[in-house]
Amino acid sequence: MDPLSLSASIAGLISITDMIAGRSYKYIKEARGASKEVKKLLEEITDLFGILNSLRLVAARYQDEAFDSTMQSQHIHTCHKLLEKIKDRLDKADPNQVDETKSPLRQKASTLGRTLVWPFSSAETKGLIAEVANQKSTLSLALAADGMNTLIENLSHQKAQGEDIAEIRENIRAQRAEQTLTLLSNERKRMLDTIGPFDPSSHQNVAIKLRQPGTGVWFTEGHQFKHWLATSNAKLWLYGIPGAGKTVLASSIIQAASNQTEHANGLAYFYCDYKDPKTHDPMVILGALVRQLALQNPRCLGAVEKFYSNHYRESGPTTGPSVAPEDFCLLIQSLSTFFDEVMIIIDALDECGNDRSKVVELLAILNADGFNIKTLFTSRLETDIEVHLQYYEKISIAATSSDLKLYVASEIESRSRKRLLRTRDPDLKKEIMDRLVDGAEGMFRWVACQLDYLCELNTDKAIRRGLNSLPPTLFATYERILDRVNASSSDTQKLVQRVLTWIVCSEEPLSTKELLQAVSISEGDTKLDHDAMPDEEGILKWCSSLVRRTPDGDRLELAHFTVEEFLLAIDGSGPRSPYARYKIFPGKENLPLAKLCLTYLLFEDFREIEWTGIEQREEFFNEYSFYRYCSTYWIDHSLAHRADEGLLDLVEILFDPSKTGNFICWSRYWTQNNIMDNEVDLSNTETLHFAAALSFYHICKWLIEEKGRISDLDKLSTIGTPLFCAITGEDLFVTSQVAPSRYAASYADEKKKIYDGNRRATIECLLDAGVKTKNIRIHPQFQWTPLSLSIRTRFGWDVLLQSGVILDDASLEEVEALINRSNSFAESFLLKVSDKNLDEHIHSK
Repeated sequence: MDPLSLSASIAGLISITDMIAGRSYKYIKEARGASKEVKKLLEEITDLFGILNSLRLVAARYQDEAFDSTMQSQHIHTCHKLLEKIKDRLDKADPNQVDETKSPLRQKASTLGRTLVWPFSSAETKGLIAEVANQKSTLSLALAADGMNTLIENLSHQKAQGEDIAEIRENIRAQRAEQTLTLLSNERKRMLDTIGPFDPSSHQNVAIKLRQPGTGVWFTEGHQFKHWLATSNAKLWLYGIPGAGKTVLASSIIQAASNQTEHANGLAYFYCDYKDPKTHDPMVILGALVRQLALQNPRCLGAVEKFYSNHYRESGPTTGPSVAPEDFCLLIQSLSTFFDEVMIIIDALDECGNDRSKVVELLAILNADGFNIKTLFTSRLETDIEVHLQYYEKISIAATSSDLKLYVASEIESRSRKRLLRTRDPDLKKEIMDRLVDGAEGMFRWVACQLDYLCELNTDKAIRRGLNSLPPTLFATYERILDRVNASSSDTQKLVQRVLTWIVCSEEPLSTKELLQAVSISEGDTKLDHDAMPDEEGILKWCSSLVRRTPDGDRLELAHFTVEEFLLAIDGSGPRSPYARYKIFPGKENLPLAKLCLTYLLFEDFREIEWTGIEQREEFFNEYSFYRYCSTYWIDHSLAHRADEGLLDLVEILFDPSKTGNFICWSRYWTQNNIMDNEVDLSNTETLHFAAALSFYHICKWLIEEKGRISDLDKLSTIGTPLFCAITGEDLFVTSQVAPSRYAASYADEKKKIYDGNRRATIECLLDAGVKTKNIRIHPQFQWTPLSLSIRTRFGWDVLLQSGVILDDASLEEVEALINRSNSFAESFLLKVSDKNLDEHIHSK
């Protein structure tokens, strides 16, 4: 449990207790002859209210302390159930309770003649007095807590039970995995890092922090989940509408499953995340499952090591491992034989983008007959997912009324205490709760957005008016937010548009400092203007419910998957659409972002930068935090736009053959970033080398023809010749073994085609310019010829053969070396060889 979530849950109980006390006092005041039992219950409720307030202070005192995140708060849940039971009966007995399904006239008529009646019998009231007193006693124990762990322990069943077996199991499991990893040899650590580089535990920790204690119990303590736990090869698919809290529920399920798992059982989980493309890759998902199982059983490590030897050790940076996702599925099935049972839980299958159907198909076959694997998946109800999960037991999930009430009560109390939600009428809080719970239709997300909106209103009248005009859907809610932005200044509209574009389209998540600099830049700027930078709070104000601060506080991100879907779905076909300027076009956005990155790199601030030490470098990046991103990712953003005139104008300035201070600053950082910060002497390199490496063929042609740099065409530098750079592309340092293979460029299918097309065009440009291909040394450390290098990297050899490059001994050696590993490639290569590629020496061979 998260301390902040604990404080929020206690705040929710305070809010509900306050409402009950108000109703009870109203009854005693208005009803004649109120019984002693009712007055006694009010006293107990009032006492409980005081204990909860004191408990909240204790929780706040220790909220920054290290704590055991596996502890639960069953007594919070029990107290909530009791208070909800009392509140619901009081609500139904209230003669002023409005039936929203009736017309105003009928509402008024239905309340006439009704009197306030106590809804509990004398015996029931006495029972409630005892239950509330019991809650007071239980919660009072926690007031003596001397730390967060003690506090949470006092709020759990552990105190009563002495030892909680489920918690012990969870701790042992975590310790066992950690100890196993610590004891592994470096070779085995590298093996697991290669097979399973992604650790889903960070997603689990974030989801746990977002979870309201006491919510989700309806499922984890329900018969359907218990049946899944007890059934071999069980298959369960939980589906729900957007915003129903599926990911938070998944964190509860993973935690509950872990608590139920015996030593001989295995558990592996994964979170697919729309914000992180890596989590959409079936190899990454399955690799993470393999890694988790391997760390839970020593015998699994041996099987994984054998798999690694067969599929990875013979691979190289240019050929890649000979492994497919299906191989991972077979491996997981074989690893399951080392356990009595294996549980696999995957969240958010619908967020896997273009790979979704393939991912679901692979995961669905894991628990085939004959294997002791049970699976549980969560997602939206999508047709392609349903096709692959047709044999799964399906459960429709939505936030329960009880969960929503606890969440709303907690948020109302928390926001009221922080003066974010300002109400005068005590009954208004109940009105807010009832209206939001009724309108949510199972969506936590919708509730959160409406609360954000209500916090913007300053009077009770405005809040009540707002409650009567709540948008019915999430998309309508997002439109209301943009309506507010459109009613503000053009600067605010531009800020919101830039923030949303950068967050959605950046190649990697930007830190808050990076984002603030990014949105301050306009094309044509010549230096960083700190006065143009907004503050974080301003962004959160105007992007309320669209953007949120990450739990670690380092970044701003979209508040929910549905925000991106909304931005992509906006009608941008014409200027009449009030939201057209906020529409995101993922492909089209790259060009303006590339230009903004280049604009930043060309700032006057970077004309005379000298990094003489680590401290100076840290100071530089602290002041110019966006420089890292621009230096690396302007290349990616410009990948499909290498012929755009506006872009080329900026690249020409950066790649001027005079090697400006801006170029020296960028080339040093880009080089060091690609070779793990090792120093490389770039004094004998020219801008043509870098233009060739980045496959800017128009810039290569411009440098050679218009700037007269024909002498640079065959220049051997510390990073090779321009032709070496063109053949190896962004992998020039990996190929020359200066950087590890994990630094190799990696592009998805469509981008790979564009990348390879740019590289091919660059090689052709150099060949047309007359670059030497015979008896020429292209790298200072290796004896490669242009053709032998292209065979080694398996790229550009066909272009070289087509141009008439002569087959040499080094090339033949590379072909012979590849025959044993790839007969198909050798065959393809030899079929392309013609007489113009053969001289008498090679003919004789």
